[in-house]
Formats: sequence, C-alpha cells, structure tokens
Amino acid sequence: MPGFSQSAGSPPSKILRCFTSILRAYDQNAVDGAASIPYDGTEAALCRLQGGGTMEDFGGFCPVRIRVLSVEGLSDRLLGLAQGACVGLFLDAALIGPFGLAPLVEALRARCRLVLIDAIAPDPTQADVCAALERFGNQRPDWLVAIGGGSAMDLAKAVLALHDPLAGQRPTPQAVIRMIQEKAYKGMPKAAQMILVPTTAGTGSEMTRWATLWDADKAAKYSVKDEDLY
Repeated sequence: MPGFSQSAGSPPSKILRCFTSILRAYDQNAVDGAASIPYDGTEAALCRLQGGGTMEDFGGFCPVRIRVLSVEGLSDRLLGLAQGACVGLFLDAALIGPFGLAPLVEALRARCRLVLIDAIAPDPTQADVCAALERFGNQRPDWLVAIGGGSAMDLAKAVLALHDPLAGQRPTPQAVIRMIQEKAYKGMPKAAQMILVPTTAGTGSEMTRWATLWDADKAAKYSVKDEDLY
C-alpha cells in the first residue's frame, strides 16, 4: 500500500509515504487515538490516524500532497497517467515478483512507451546515471516512476535533473560529474513529472530535493540539489 502524492504547486508529482511507516506509527500508538482507529489503507483513514489532519498539511515545509493507495489503486492511477506517454520505470527486477508488480509492468509496456530500468545498484554512481540516460535514447520522458529504496529514487531524480542538460550528447561519467559540480541543471526545465514509491522506511529520498550519487573512481559522494526534485 504505497502512498501517492502530488506536489502542491507545479510538478513533479511524487509518492511519499511507505505503508510500513504508517503501520509502525499505528502499532506504537504514535498518534493520539491511533489504537482505536481502524486503518484500512485509505487516504481518509490515514487522515484519521494523523489526528484528523488533511493530506495537504506538509505544504509549509515540503510541497507535496500524500495519497495512500493499494497496489491496485496505484496501478490504476499510473495507467491513467501513462496513456501514450514515455515512462521511465526504475524498478529492480528482484522486486517485481515479491511485490506483485509484473501485471503493472506489462500493462505499462502495452499502454505507453516504457523504458524499464530494472538493474538498480546500491548507491548509484555516475556510470549508473549514464546507463539509465542511454536507455532513453532520443526519447524525452514524460514520467519517471521509481519503486524501491533510496537507490532507485536517487537514480530517478538524478536522471530527471540531468536529462535535459545532457541532451544531444552521449552521456559520460565525466560529463555527469561536471554537470553536478557546476550545477548546470539548475534553472533548466525538467524533462518529466516524477512519482516515487518507497518500499523501505529508510533514506527518505522521496521527501527531499536531493539525490545522492557516488563517484566510483574517487570514492566521493555528490549531491544533486534542486527545488524541482521535490
């Protein structure tokens, strides 16, 4: 039951809440009255769990709107958005079976121009960004969807930031690092809207305007930071 969110202002849209986090708060009575509230996986129930708040309460510090959907509801939403679009799906092959996502992948393949990035390495590097960008070829993505942990989400966010700055040239690891160091992506229109589906309660990449990349050669870490990565 991932959480589906949309930005309060302009896109990109995002998925922001991992249902394991919700259940943890529920089980530990972290919210007043939580123990007496039946949680059925709906947005209204999550609002009740949060003490009667609305899904827009994060706007003061994080411009998002949270949606909580079942896997089926998420599939319906994605398929509705994806008609005829170019969709980049960042989803490690190891997650497709356990999460029951094979029907969604096949439906997206039939309904849109799907670019599937299904080999997600831990701690993505500039080489991983290059490989993902090359998968798009000359296509400009309309949607980027990441389902997984922080590595999948950071990789998708890096592709969002760097796709247009690197358009028209073959992406190289050196060019990726140079773009990050020079912040050449800032102020440029982003290629796509983004949806993030966290499957772990870990890095919180779905909540931030940063993407973290590792330089495999220098053992250094870089941050891609942009307001459009919210």
